Amino acid sequence: MAADLVGRRVDAIVTDGTPQTQAAQQSTKTIPIVMATTGDPVATGLVATLARPGGNTTGVSYFVPELNAKRLELLQEAVPDIKRVAVLYNQRNRTDELALESIEAAARPLKIRIQRLAVRTPADVEAVFPAITRRAMDAITVVEDAVIHASALSVVDVALKNRVAALVGLSSLVTAGPSCRMGQTGPTFGAKRR
Repeated sequence: MAADLVGRRVDAIVTDGTPQTQAAQQSTKTIPIVMATTGDPVATGLVATLARPGGNTTGVSYFVPELNAKRLELLQEAVPDIKRVAVLYNQRNRTDELALESIEAAARPLKIRIQRLAVRTPADVEAVFPAITRRAMDAITVVEDAVIHASALSVVDVALKNRVAALVGLSSLVTAGPSCRMGQTGPTFGAKRR
């Protein structure tokens, strides 16, 4: 798609996410690329620095690693007895890997064990959820990602079906679920065990 846009001689390319921005960068070095969202553009090599991005790319970052680490802290405040948290992420997205490292670092002092649940496509979401019940996960958090955002209804349905204590993440989970609470770092969705 990026190559097609370059072939059409567009004035600018707007991207949504790290993989999409990388694809645009591989297709052009001259057409301006505007990142509508990205996790950590410096760590993933999309820009040189935030102050001086360089090249033909600029845009917005919502600092996925720091955001997800904070969500884990808020999750423990909301459900103090959690010990095992599953993290749903897109293994094709380098920013998600950086977010996982931040989550795991935040989990150590909280004495929370992290279980990684990797997906590559929306169809993978249901396949990874049996690991939650097998390993008796107390909660789920998701990393901001287009693949997971597209799967919000499935994530909520499977979390409710598996009676997971809490689910934290994207605003799309709020609209897909029956109850929500707004926190400093974004919406959280809660599904309590009965």
